[in-house]
Amino acid sequence: MSTKQRLGLVGAGLAALAGTIAAQVPGPASNSYAVVPSTTTVQGMEDFNAVLSNVRSTGRVVTSTQSVGTGLTVESEGKLASAVAIPRTRLNQVSSELLERLTSDSVNKPSVLKQLREAYRTSVRPMFSVSDVAIATDAPTASAALAGELQVNDAFAAAFERARLSGFHTSPAQLQLLPATKTLTDAAASMPVLRRVAAAYAETIDAVHAVLDNPTDLAAQALLRNSAATTYASFVADWPNLKENWEARRIAVRALDGLSRQSELKSVYGIRSEFEPESYQSIFLQSERSVAIHDASGRIICSGFSVTSEWIMTAGHCFTNRSWQDMSATLTVPGLPSARLDFKDAWPDAPKGSLPADAIDYAFVRVEPNDDFRREFASLETKTTAAMHRPLCVRNRPGTFEEPVIVIAQLSADRRVYDHAYIWYPFQVVEDDFTRVSAMTGIRLHRFAEAVAPDSQREQELFFRTNLKSFEDAYATQVGQGAQRRRLYKWTPAEATVKRPMFGFDTDTVKGNSGGAVFARADACLLGVFNGGQPDGVAITEASWREHEFATPISAVLEDLEQLAASLPPQPSSEFDRKRGELITALRQARN
Repeated sequence: MSTKQRLGLVGAGLAALAGTIAAQVPGPASNSYAVVPSTTTVQGMEDFNAVLSNVRSTGRVVTSTQSVGTGLTVESEGKLASAVAIPRTRLNQVSSELLERLTSDSVNKPSVLKQLREAYRTSVRPMFSVSDVAIATDAPTASAALAGELQVNDAFAAAFERARLSGFHTSPAQLQLLPATKTLTDAAASMPVLRRVAAAYAETIDAVHAVLDNPTDLAAQALLRNSAATTYASFVADWPNLKENWEARRIAVRALDGLSRQSELKSVYGIRSEFEPESYQSIFLQSERSVAIHDASGRIICSGFSVTSEWIMTAGHCFTNRSWQDMSATLTVPGLPSARLDFKDAWPDAPKGSLPADAIDYAFVRVEPNDDFRREFASLETKTTAAMHRPLCVRNRPGTFEEPVIVIAQLSADRRVYDHAYIWYPFQVVEDDFTRVSAMTGIRLHRFAEAVAPDSQREQELFFRTNLKSFEDAYATQVGQGAQRRRLYKWTPAEATVKRPMFGFDTDTVKGNSGGAVFARADACLLGVFNGGQPDGVAITEASWREHEFATPISAVLEDLEQLAASLPPQPSSEFDRKRGELITALRQARN
């Protein structure tokens, strides 16, 4: 038999009576442990609780066959069940944090912490502080004497630590963000608009407790994810009414906000942030098509993107009060000197977006590269095709809500890729998706309103309603019929006098990036022409729903180009006609 490790343990804990927290009894020795049941049984154990209930007088603790240290096996009357041993020093840390958070919990806006803790006053899975326990590595020969069940705060802390050791990621700080279910259910009694959200939320909090109690139970984990998704869906479904009721909206937003900040619910409320390694190669290759746009003085004012070796796509507003004949571009090909190339043609002429009354913002300008550049560009297209099956993919359908995107731009000799961006305001949405976008915008606006005017409900409502109306006005344009009916995102930027099609996303671009290409992050397809964004450092009092970057959707550009192409002669009558035909052909072949 191997050497036994003796662990001296003294029971202790925090007691909570009638909603108040009693003083801490003298702490245990620093090498003490608590034995806390896990959720996995061994050797066909059926009545897990019975084993832990009997272990007080008849049980013994031995090591699990799988692990030594935190993994234990508890034996009673010939039956075995798994448990974990938590050092008292660690348990005291978690228990102290809980104590601090419980005492600081808002009286007017209580969290679920006290509600969840109450279940551990008489835990369905007994937890014991043990003394004089021998942990044998090969045979169960030592007996266990137990100091008693953990008191409520220690039992609650032990549940947190057991969950952490089992891979369930939550914390007292995260759970304190969740309002008590009673807050919602009491409010729902007088505000019917809250009933569906309140019921779904209560089920989600029950599921949180179930997973805390059974952190390795896959069925409990699935129930938590499903109930959280139901709470989200209930909020969206009832948003048309919630947005009209400040108090109901305030309570519902707090519940959704708390759920969205739980690590274990990233699969429900999170957005995709991981991508295949090959996609990074695609981004690198596409970035080599980026160019810098110069004004007549040679100053770099915008970015552009080489659709072909001759045609560059950029933003039309870059040509406001400028003549494209006086402008140029710098195209840099690896291995070749940077070349300043004058513009030979523009289509449309004048570029769309250069005049305030233009209904769309984009431009295509043509250069005449030398033979070295043509060869290098052909080599780039070959490499791109090998990596992505085609030289250029142009998305025929608009980007979708929460779709990850990137911006490729060039403000100097250095190219830039702006990553970690997501579409929050798609160009086209069907009605159900519009309700979802509106609901998520409403949550954001409500948070802004509380920050702008924390002490005035009237000012909060004024801020909320003004911004929500502006958002709804931006989506006022509707096209199609029946199931094909869609809302279009259009609004008037500072340089225009008419609404223009666009989509909104978040990233960290800078002045001069206009004209850069916006790509879908996942499939490396071109989604739009970057038009602009909000400056950094916007004060909260200046905040609005439009705190985002925006771009002209490439689908709208293609539609506009096809209308222009319909007026071209069927047979090219000039070199310009032939070059325009080559651009149209290249874009059509790239459509996906």
